[in-house]
Amino acid sequence: MCGIAGYYCPQGRAGRSPESIRTESLPQVLKHRGPDSSGTWVSENREVFLFHARLAIQDLSPLGHQPMESRSGRFVITFNGEIYNFKELARELESAGIALRGHSDTEVLLEYIDRFGLSCALDRITGMFAFALVDRAEEKLFLVRDRVGEKPLYVYLDQGVLAFASELKALKSMFGGLGEIDQIALAQYFRYGYVPDPRSIYAKARKLAPGSVLTISLKRHSGGTSQSLADLISSGTTRYWDLFEVRRKAIADPYTSRAEALADVHHTLRKKISDQSIADVDVGVFLSGGIDSSLVAAILRDVKEGPVKSFTIGFDDPSYNEARFAAEIAKHLGTEHHELTLTDQDLLGQVETLPSIYDEPFANPSQIPMLLLSKHARREVKVCLSGDGGDEFFGGYNRYLWGAKVEKYNKINPRFIRNLGVKLCNILENRSTEFEKLLYKFGRKPIQDVEGKIRKFSRALRMNNGSELYDFLLSTWFDEVPLKSFPLNYKLEMACYVEGDFEKTAMLLDQSHYLPGDNLVKVDRASMRYSLETRLPLVERELIEKSHRISVSMMWAGGKSKSILRDILSEYVPASLFERPKMGFTVPVDKWLKTSLYEWSSDMINTRVEKDDELLDYELIRKEHDNFKKGMPGSGLKIWSVLAFLQWRLQWS
Repeated sequence: MCGIAGYYCPQGRAGRSPESIRTESLPQVLKHRGPDSSGTWVSENREVFLFHARLAIQDLSPLGHQPMESRSGRFVITFNGEIYNFKELARELESAGIALRGHSDTEVLLEYIDRFGLSCALDRITGMFAFALVDRAEEKLFLVRDRVGEKPLYVYLDQGVLAFASELKALKSMFGGLGEIDQIALAQYFRYGYVPDPRSIYAKARKLAPGSVLTISLKRHSGGTSQSLADLISSGTTRYWDLFEVRRKAIADPYTSRAEALADVHHTLRKKISDQSIADVDVGVFLSGGIDSSLVAAILRDVKEGPVKSFTIGFDDPSYNEARFAAEIAKHLGTEHHELTLTDQDLLGQVETLPSIYDEPFANPSQIPMLLLSKHARREVKVCLSGDGGDEFFGGYNRYLWGAKVEKYNKINPRFIRNLGVKLCNILENRSTEFEKLLYKFGRKPIQDVEGKIRKFSRALRMNNGSELYDFLLSTWFDEVPLKSFPLNYKLEMACYVEGDFEKTAMLLDQSHYLPGDNLVKVDRASMRYSLETRLPLVERELIEKSHRISVSMMWAGGKSKSILRDILSEYVPASLFERPKMGFTVPVDKWLKTSLYEWSSDMINTRVEKDDELLDYELIRKEHDNFKKGMPGSGLKIWSVLAFLQWRLQWS
């Protein structure tokens, strides 16, 4: 795991010269991603520059130093990530008569590309990665990102110079600033809580899409960087792997039985976790106590020689705290368990640092416990496995089954029937306490935020179709966003939505948008802030492809989410230790904003909103803040998104 950056500055055509691009600060700016060493490479004509900050995981010797040249001298690479099947590829190279100098996965990848070509290499490798590759013979620069977007790669174009980096802060240090805010990206941020690919918060920067290659000609008369950024990416990007194609193939080759699916997924998961446990440093595991992390921890403990260290974070609010469950599972598995409880002081110390870590406005409040968990783990290990991705690929979110039921209900019932349902919901919402007591009387367990759930169901009954329902379920601000003006075309692209197939379509859209834009961003930035490599076996290529072969009835057997993963986990851990209502990695954000973060949040709302008056709808935000103080369900996350933007603007503008 590392940090990369670089540029292509064609002499005579660019508005800038290579000398005007400041690269001397890159080792410090990206040191958190690569604290062990750094290096640079410059082409003979000085038009291409590559930078690398190294976090040494495989081959800790100088033979793993980057940027790295192939033995033939044809290719040069700066690589961020891990290739998990590099030993298998190394054996293929040895069979072809190619002797390796060291044993780093970067060298294996580079020599594999030199011997078999980039296209073949991308088809063969499994792992997480983002890299820049210079082909001296063909005079081309390739920018490549992994299949699901575990590793970030930003592309920037200004005055004829194309630049790239793992993080926006590196680009900002190179050019002194990144220009104007992208208005579409800002509207998307407020709606969804993050900036979806391919946009970034800046108009002159984009994220390279997962599973894609951007090819830039380095030939002097190619026209190269004379296009706009959008056109350059559109014309120069090709997909080497596509989730929608995976889905199409899976439909034609589904599992014929649940037993077959269980056996195949289990076998593959053991293989992938075993592969991901390989490192020349200590490897641990995040353990929240949920299905996904418990399964990863259990199999890691089973396949890895020696002790396994597990890490969890807890809350002082018992309704959000899963630490006690994690401790029970750790005890059963026999891991060396480390637990940290998040305190008010931790909150106050983190909120003002978030913009410098995430670079863009980012409104997932679980970023705070993720940061503290990463800091906690890094004291003991350099690599941690995590269960992220299980929800998106194995049906973990409640919205999948719940949304499917609402979509079906809305389709078969005329509008006037649904309107009656809305009126009933309004009555129950106003009497939510009495309603919850009634449910309890009839044997139902207490429901967390029953008023909010009633309100959400009421809104869902008003949706016109499944794609609108999905968009509503993903949205923080739905009816409006708190901007004075915003473009109409800011919503997620959902042309692929298949009406009547909510479960699988919603999962596919989550895998394409929410996972790379929100969940993986949270994990990558938080862990790399403390130079901790995270590995996510549940988003490995083979498991993804197999997950799409699982039918809806198999995936939610017995009406339970992640039914396949639950059954596999039960072979390692008694069901009594994990069969309980899902918490996820949620945080008590409403409580925070009313207690520990009250002074900070009130000051930001009362002073910063007016200073950002040219962008923000002050009256709408104040109205929502009043709703929040009155206890309106859903208002807390809306206010958090405003606060995250204001804090970002304060530090980045």
